[in-house]
Amino acid sequence: MLYWWRDSDWYATRGFARTIFNDGSLQGGHAVFWFQAGPRYWSFFTQVLLGEQDVLIGLLMVSAGFFAVFFLFSRLALLHHGKTSVTIAWLVLVIGLVFLADDLMVHFGFVGSSEHPTWIVLFALTGYLLTAKEETRIWLLVGLSALVAYMAPMRPNQIGGVIVLFVMLLLVVSRTSRVQWFSRALRMTVAFSIVISLALLHNLYYGESFVPFAANASINVQFEWTKLFADNSFFAAIDIVWTQVGAIFYWVWPVNWNWALVFWGSQLIWLVSLAQRVRLGMFQRWRTLTLLLPVAYALPMLQFELGSYYPRHLVIISLSCMCAGLLAWPGARPQPETAALLDGNPQVDDGTARRVAHVESGV
Repeated sequence: MLYWWRDSDWYATRGFARTIFNDGSLQGGHAVFWFQAGPRYWSFFTQVLLGEQDVLIGLLMVSAGFFAVFFLFSRLALLHHGKTSVTIAWLVLVIGLVFLADDLMVHFGFVGSSEHPTWIVLFALTGYLLTAKEETRIWLLVGLSALVAYMAPMRPNQIGGVIVLFVMLLLVVSRTSRVQWFSRALRMTVAFSIVISLALLHNLYYGESFVPFAANASINVQFEWTKLFADNSFFAAIDIVWTQVGAIFYWVWPVNWNWALVFWGSQLIWLVSLAQRVRLGMFQRWRTLTLLLPVAYALPMLQFELGSYYPRHLVIISLSCMCAGLLAWPGARPQPETAALLDGNPQVDDGTARRVAHVESGV
């Protein structure tokens, strides 16, 4: 896998990492980035830490993916006890294992694909958010903020989801003291802003060019939003967008049933979570907005030509369906939403409170 799969991206990433090492400079081989900045610095870090041990690095990355899935499953096992919830938890485990054991995804772990670390972060962060209540550890909050921000230099097309995940992190900061909450949130925001702006700062400093991430995205653009309706009739434009949506979510006859299980299974969890919130009268509560996470990942990808992106660049969209469904699941995080229901919220009838209690306790 290591040698057969080495192509232009692998050579570019390793080459730029070696340039950083040899030159002792953060310029990273470019005055203005044309190739996303994150992978070259990640490759530099792993090789400085472990040497040019590609087999070892690949094994560690693939193993980290499996550990992230087991971590997410363990968090679910602690929270869910009802029949539906337990079924969903086991479905998550099956989806995660099938996904990471698929030969194509294993290849990406071994050749240092820029998407693979973002999948690990998504699984692990979802597990953390499921059980996080009122976090006070500033080192953890700042570290997670920087880690989430680094997903954007790794894959700039994930920028929408990255911002939503950061907002979710802000929501778990302890609110016992308004001053302390503001201080923690400010440090998180500074760390997030600096890391997510590293490519832009580089391009301004070395190339005097305002390029937020990379300059080569236009070669893969399928259409421009500003010209979509000008160049096409209304129904033709809608058809173009709908075709893109279907491709992004794999709403086609599957060429790979592993992918179908992962993509459709993740979307099923999203739908079941939405149905549960509607059934329990919780649809209008703020946590329902968590279900918009896949939309945040999908929107930046709609205008791109998807042939060269299939399927690895689009995996994160369906995986985020699963993670969003878990985070929005009624009873997954009982504070403060379900706690208010069970404590006698005057706006909710006793029947709804009993149904939420049933979901949480499995009685």
